Amino acid sequence: MNPLGQRGGPLTTLMAKEKTDVVQNDNRIGDGENKRPDVDAKDRGNGRFIRGEAKIGNGDFESEHSKTQYKLFSDRENNGVDSWLILGVPSGRKNEMLNVLNGCLTERQLGKVAVWEF
Repeated sequence: MNPLGQRGGPLTTLMAKEKTDVVQNDNRIGDGENKRPDVDAKDRGNGRFIRGEAKIGNGDFESEHSKTQYKLFSDRENNGVDSWLILGVPSGRKNEMLNVLNGCLTERQLGKVAVWEF
């Protein structure tokens, strides 16, 4: 199943919180800092973590901070269930974001990322 919910049906009830969890950067990836996503939730059915980030461009897509977020948030699992990263970008900027992601993520990580336009 991919971050768009294809194959396997819709997600079960999600648990959302007011404050997102900090994702530890134990391997000192990218800028070496721990990261907190804009939004996170956990699927009660399978334990999958879903993290979300809104990016506006103007250097935000390709900053070291952002690239570290993409790597950390797309490379996690919980009890063998891969986490997903959903990125929101302004309308017309999806291909720009995909180019950045293709340059910094592995194929496995890319399979756990969805880019949505707003």
